[in-house]
Amino acid sequence: MSGERALSLRTLRRHAKACAARAIAREPKIIFFDEPTTGLDPIMSDVINKLIVKCVRDLGATAVSITMTWSAPAISPTASP
Repeated sequence: MSGERALSLRTLRRHAKACAARAIAREPKIIFFDEPTTGLDPIMSDVINKLIVKCVRDLGATAVSITMTWSAPAISPTASP
């Protein structure tokens, strides 16, 4: 992987985490995520999805996540991990 591509992927990962943090900063009851894992590798997508579930549980909120990935699992914060 080229250095430029690696930098781009790190930037995407940071952006995804920053967006999640910004979404929960005000402790909303409903959090909308628009393709929160787009452009991320499967491992980082899993990290972001787990972060979303943890935040939703901690806040007692509802999350709505939009994705164009057909294989993306539905995540229920009340489901066992």
